[in-house]
Amino acid sequence: MLRETLTATIEKAAITEGYAFHTGFAYRINNGIAKFPAAWLLPVRIIAVEGRRDGYLTYQMTLYLMHLDKKPRPESRERQWAELEIAALRILDNIRQTNIRYPKIGCTPAENSLTNYGETALKIECEVRMRFCPADSPLED
Repeated sequence: MLRETLTATIEKAAITEGYAFHTGFAYRINNGIAKFPAAWLLPVRIIAVEGRRDGYLTYQMTLYLMHLDKKPRPESRERQWAELEIAALRILDNIRQTNIRYPKIGCTPAENSLTNYGETALKIECEVRMRFCPADSPLED
């Protein structure tokens, strides 16, 4: 349930910033993008659990933001990466407003395009901490 909530929250935040949202494994990115600018969320994964029946789950989140420029030049890539970083921070700010916390954030420009379109891309990685309680957890003693 928390995974679905997190994915839906990220989707809403990306769409709010004008990105077509997609999710799936990395090998599907090349064939999965139909519209730009695009956001691609890799499946989130649990990296830490605090508590047994209630507590906190920490997920590793990786989100790619992609912008298509028909005639990219080296100087325009730098400008686009800067714009993508600003968009990433706005998306993360929208997520934070839902009481989901992310203590560590990293943004890395992609050296090569992720699709055959030749887009400029930015990889956003962060740890997302979410509270879980017995109503969320199917685990029984």
